[in-house]
Amino acid sequence: RKNKLFLHLSLPHINAFYFKPNRQGNQFSVGWFGLAIGLDYYYRENQFFSVTADFAANLPTPLPVPISDLSGDDMHSFFASISHNHAVSRFTFGYGLTVAQNSWGYNPGWQDDSYPQRKQQREQHTAAGLIFTSYIKTGRSFNIGIIYRPTFLRFNTPDPFEYEHYLGIDFAWKIRLGR
Repeated sequence: RKNKLFLHLSLPHINAFYFKPNRQGNQFSVGWFGLAIGLDYYYRENQFFSVTADFAANLPTPLPVPISDLSGDDMHSFFASISHNHAVSRFTFGYGLTVAQNSWGYNPGWQDDSYPQRKQQREQHTAAGLIFTSYIKTGRSFNIGIIYRPTFLRFNTPDPFEYEHYLGIDFAWKIRLGR
């Protein structure tokens, strides 16, 4: 595979988020759905660089269907990363750097007037950190993997040094480009 380029298309479909929005405490949520695209360049037989752009969300259902009057936490993240990866047999392991735009919001949905109402809120910030990936090749081009993305530095926030993370299960197709 030396000097080969692969298109990486994936669905980071099961997603767990741990964010710290300002004055909201620690927020944790698990949900569904995501999309990613990237390129893998093998510069050696068993080592390659990856550049990816991902979107991951915490939708309440595995398919993105509209649900009216849904209340609760809404979390999603757009992130770009560059990583160095090692291939050993059917397994790949990678590590690298990432920049993310993390978003947290609360949607009150429909509420009974007899209870105090919590207002709709939204916060987003840009964060930088690391990315760790691990995949197993289960078919000719199909891979199943885990993405762990801790961030440590948040830009333009009152508390710039805060730990947050994203953890996802990824279903990826790697398609060879060219000959």
